[in-house]
Amino acid sequence: MPKLFCPLNVQSALIKAGLGNTVNAIVPLNADVYESSSSLPFGGDFRTNIHDLMLSIVKFYSDNGLPFTVNIYPFISPYIDANFPVEYAFFDGNSSPIDDGGTSYNNMFDANHDTLVHALQNNGYGNLPIIVREIGWPTD
Repeated sequence: MPKLFCPLNVQSALIKAGLGNTVNAIVPLNADVYESSSSLPFGGDFRTNIHDLMLSIVKFYSDNGLPFTVNIYPFISPYIDANFPVEYAFFDGNSSPIDDGGTSYNNMFDANHDTLVHALQNNGYGNLPIIVREIGWPTD
């Protein structure tokens, strides 16, 4: 495990300070720590290059009864891919639904969230609570 594994280092410091039973370390992660091999939520998994690290983090959260906290920015997708349907990134109700095995997604936020749900399920942590900490939003 990497030496700079933040949640464990912070939690170790809290334990040394006598606060380990009352304060827990949660590090919000960005949605780019997971992806889908099929471009659909059902294929969700953690990125290959950080898969082992992510499983260490998820195991730490699970072992300590902590939620997975994530920042999801649905409006970024159109900036990354010029062909991305802009209406799908926003909640205006004008997008064409995307079907993933019987589940329809009308916006990027729901699809992104479910990609995380499947990433956790596909790695044995389907019961881990998820908190969306921040969605951000453009001002213009």
